[in-house]
Amino acid sequence: MAPKLYDLEKSGVYKNIQNMSQKISLELVKIEAQSRSITQVVPDFTSDQIDEFLPSVLDQYGRKAVFGGGVWPLPYKRERSIDRFSSFYVRDGSNKMVASAFWNSAEAKENYYDQGWYKQALTVPKGTCKWWPAYADAGYEARTNCAMGIYKDGTAYGVSTIDLTLGFFNFLAKDLSKEVGGDVMIFEASGKIVSNLPSYSEDIVLKNVSQISDVKLTKAISEVIENNTLNNFSFEREYENNGIDSTLIIIPVENTPWYMAVGVPTSSLNQASSNVMSTLLSIQIPLFVLMLIVVIIVIRVLFNRIALVKANLDQLSTGDADLTQRLDISQQDELSAINQSVN
Repeated sequence: MAPKLYDLEKSGVYKNIQNMSQKISLELVKIEAQSRSITQVVPDFTSDQIDEFLPSVLDQYGRKAVFGGGVWPLPYKRERSIDRFSSFYVRDGSNKMVASAFWNSAEAKENYYDQGWYKQALTVPKGTCKWWPAYADAGYEARTNCAMGIYKDGTAYGVSTIDLTLGFFNFLAKDLSKEVGGDVMIFEASGKIVSNLPSYSEDIVLKNVSQISDVKLTKAISEVIENNTLNNFSFEREYENNGIDSTLIIIPVENTPWYMAVGVPTSSLNQASSNVMSTLLSIQIPLFVLMLIVVIIVIRVLFNRIALVKANLDQLSTGDADLTQRLDISQQDELSAINQSVN
């Protein structure tokens, strides 16, 4: 029974991780739906209409998880005489969407249309988000983005982006950590950390797990990456965490470059089986004692009756027995049947 209970407890931890992974996926689906709306209407807008429309769509009723976003036309597509002509909006300190012209300015040493996220967005099927690995640029906070191609008259026009702050992942990691009673981290296949570790005081977002050598969980994750054992399936291994035997569980977040890692004491996976076994024992032991007492009482009564029958038979076997006396037959059992035969 204990192994089955252990598997049941472990499946509960997996379920919590998968539920959190689904929350991430649901959030990304919302962003993807929003991106589809942008990519479908932008080709029909004038240049001025894009700037009128975009901030309101990106704002999402002041939802802080959405950092911002933009429309990034290919060179000379928006205006024939302008090479870089993007509309990029970010959320400011008052939670309003404000324009950022950085990528259109001479300060930007690289063209936005030469960036990896831009090129990748134009290679995936229409209406599909290409989630880019976590990054921070232009002095803004760490984030990731959904990049989706924009097409006009059947040809590429540019790319739409919606940026999601990594703070969103921190809240999810903290919630899951409480649910499973262990450490939780979201990271990329390269080892780049996407969420802070709730039990660790320092900000480690965008660092690599190999750089955090004083945390056993990140060290265990780093070893998994170094051994090339990370894949698109759930993964599990044992590790030691400050003298405590622990279990590392890694589950990929579907359709994203991210993985969820959970480290829990191995003993906690046995907790349910231990609790159930303790409960069963607390019930079974008293029942066993009660049954033993009942059996002893029944045996004593039975032996007493047998002894009485023997005594009566011994008396009958003597020459001066009173043959008018009758043996007790009130119990309606085998001994009473014997007494009946004697009577």
